Amino acid sequence: RSATTTRKGLVKPEHACRPCRLPRLSLNGEYQDRRMLEALLSGLPFALARPIRSLGID
Repeated sequence: RSATTTRKGLVKPEHACRPCRLPRLSLNGEYQDRRMLEALLSGLPFALARPIRSLGID
């Protein structure tokens, strides 16, 4: 049993203890390009957004 949340992100080993609270990777119309998909799967967009979230800027 598993489920995703509205939080964007990649699944990491620490998520194993909470399979019903997994982050999601959105593959909507904006990310149909192969290069965009590869960037999302690399985790780069999430790593770049992390400092911004810590400042309280969304």
